Amino acid sequence: MKSLLLLLSVAIATGPLVALAPQQPPPDKTQKVALGDPPKDAAARVAWIARMIERFVASSGADRDAVIKKLAVADEHGDCTGPLVAYLPRNPNNTTLLLAIIRGLGRDGLMHAAPAIAAQLTHKNKSVRSNAAVSLEYIGCGDKQVLAALRKLAAKERDTAIANHAYRALGRCGSKDAKVRALLLKRATSVKSEYASYGPCIGLAYFKGDEKAVRGVEKLLKKIGVPGGGGAFGATNAVKRSLVSWTLANIGGEKSAEFVREDLMARLKHIKAPWVEGQLNFWHRVSRACDGEAGMMPFVEGGVRGAVKYVKGLKLERYGAETRNLMDDARKGRTGSAFTPKGDHVLNDKK
Repeated sequence: MKSLLLLLSVAIATGPLVALAPQQPPPDKTQKVALGDPPKDAAARVAWIARMIERFVASSGADRDAVIKKLAVADEHGDCTGPLVAYLPRNPNNTTLLLAIIRGLGRDGLMHAAPAIAAQLTHKNKSVRSNAAVSLEYIGCGDKQVLAALRKLAAKERDTAIANHAYRALGRCGSKDAKVRALLLKRATSVKSEYASYGPCIGLAYFKGDEKAVRGVEKLLKKIGVPGGGGAFGATNAVKRSLVSWTLANIGGEKSAEFVREDLMARLKHIKAPWVEGQLNFWHRVSRACDGEAGMMPFVEGGVRGAVKYVKGLKLERYGAETRNLMDDARKGRTGSAFTPKGDHVLNDKK
């Protein structure tokens, strides 16, 4: 007994008993995953991806967005994006989660993520459909399943803004597809609403050097014709005329430059109106861009924005001119991608 008391007194004198020390909570592994590059070792990479997915599940807001971005950048043949897109069909009612994944994986070349994102084009939520279309444009996947899903959305979508996103995505993803080219040309030419034609017109800008696309755009521009006079002050197709000219500058060549000078500019020589000089200057820059002159495209884009300002300044919307900004919430805030969609700097009144 005395021995036990002696041992206890020594323990108290030298420090607290280990059994009496306060118990520490287990470390939170999800909060300690570094957002650095994944290890080069295959087994360590698999473990890193698993830990990042754990953090993705446990996080929200900016932290979750950072995890998604890191996985998107580190992806190799779908090893990082595969576990993420698997959450899309499992959480159909969690729009916040869906949008975080869809927007985060909307990066140039993430082909493995495209089919799962394309499946969201039928979602009941407009924001999900809209963001899915824009993300597919960023990815640029020409898979037949993806193109079919985009065509279906474009044909059935009642919201014109979302349909425009679908047509623009079709242009990027289907720039080598003859059926997509024919669809865009038909829609750009036949649709009555000026605003509804903007998506197809921008989509056609991805068909660089495609002779049939070039000739089709020239035919459309010739049909629109030069600005008219009268009470409408040339308002009919005022913005569309400039936008189609921009499309031609994106995809045309020397023959297109000649078309602009001889079929468009020449028709303005004998017209006297305040807007003639500005229109001639704009088409002159379009012709130079078609000729491949470096540095002309920003001036052509500025000319389209100038047409929008002209229409707004004279309040020509009452004659049917369309000036709505195409940079909606589905396109805003997408940073960190090396790819910039065509048209984002054109019909954007904040530029």
